[in-house]
Amino acid sequence: MTASLQAVDRRLPGIGGFARATIVIFGAMAVLQSSQGLDAVKLAYLGAATLAVGGSVWSVYRERADALVAFARPWLVASLVVAGIIGISLPVALLHGTAFSTWTRDAAAYALVVAAPWVALDLARSVTSRTMIGLTVLAGGLAALSYAIVWVQRRAITDVAIDRLVLPSFTLATALFAVAVAQSVSREHRRYWWAALASVTVALLLLAGTRTALAILIVPLVIIAIAWLTDRSLSFRTRIVPACLPLLTAGVIVASTQLSLAVDLGHLGGPLSGSDGSGSSDGSRSPPDPHTLEGRFDTFGSVLAGRDASLQDRVAQTRAAWDIFLASPLVGSGLGVVVPWTTTSGRLETEFTADTPVLVLAKFGVLGLVLVGALGGAWLITIRRLNQGGPSARASRLALAGFGAAIVALTPFGWQLEDKGTGLAVILILGLALSEAGQADLVRRRRGQEA
Repeated sequence: MTASLQAVDRRLPGIGGFARATIVIFGAMAVLQSSQGLDAVKLAYLGAATLAVGGSVWSVYRERADALVAFARPWLVASLVVAGIIGISLPVALLHGTAFSTWTRDAAAYALVVAAPWVALDLARSVTSRTMIGLTVLAGGLAALSYAIVWVQRRAITDVAIDRLVLPSFTLATALFAVAVAQSVSREHRRYWWAALASVTVALLLLAGTRTALAILIVPLVIIAIAWLTDRSLSFRTRIVPACLPLLTAGVIVASTQLSLAVDLGHLGGPLSGSDGSGSSDGSRSPPDPHTLEGRFDTFGSVLAGRDASLQDRVAQTRAAWDIFLASPLVGSGLGVVVPWTTTSGRLETEFTADTPVLVLAKFGVLGLVLVGALGGAWLITIRRLNQGGPSARASRLALAGFGAAIVALTPFGWQLEDKGTGLAVILILGLALSEAGQADLVRRRRGQEA
């Protein structure tokens, strides 16, 4: 038996990688969902997570000759590149007057992305793909539910007894959505169970009034396209139809809100504004209440016309971030730099985060493009390599492709690496891919020995 095969065999009984990943993932979900300040609980998590990540790095280094480590090498290289860029941003930020504590708060999300490949590889060597899927369902489900709870209250759509559960991460919920859709296409059994889970996930995001959740509907489209092009033996009825269920769910939710609004406005005609003070005197109907689900999804016309307040705020943030980039185009202004912009209501906002992809240029300058290239390259290489595996590896390839497509589709609405759940999502979805790649390698080698 080869050394590589022995290394793969040893990963099943081990629990070290599982324990370390649990500390990083669920510790972050429990602690980082609180206020922005650095308190004792966060400092304790920082210490525990640092030890856990250090253990994962050491574990990977000890098994550096393993085939699975070689498989994940593009991600490990990307991690080191991103770590170097983050390190460069520290003196840059200090030179621009940013406090070290502010830099640390902003760097937390990027640190999770840096740690993700090492923790994912360590975890993949410790557990089976079934355990990886269970962790993804648990973490992604809690994140999606917490996201819905937070935003229905923040948008005053309804009142909920609790404030939140865990870290309300949109990208972590998107990772669950991608895995569920991929499983509905690839699995021989329980396809509709996975399709239902994907539908519930996207429903939670849409019922929170998040219009950008419609962008993640690219996930089933990409997964169906790749699955159909790479495996023409797929049955349309048994494999493709279940993956379309989330699309149907989203369509029903949006259509029902529009129908409800039309009924409220008077049987599709809508009340005409006039001298009664209900709206403008030009005969147009009164604008819907933005604090209702119907009102949230009745603004597409305003978005297309450029009148939507959220769109105008994003444009203002983009201009402010671009001005910061122009002031220091080579290395940016560092993590923690304040982005000042004025809302449509005339209020001045000064935060180190903003809903614009230009934020990466403002903070890292052209080095931000290197960061994007390193992560994107690792993603594409992994997807290509997974194409050589068996059915389970192809399932994780579909999930990776779908999740990557969702991140790209969401980028115009904000820089997704600033969501602390993005690093956690990478741990889970990459860990699943590595776990299934390891199992496929094990099966292939055993068949070669038997032959």
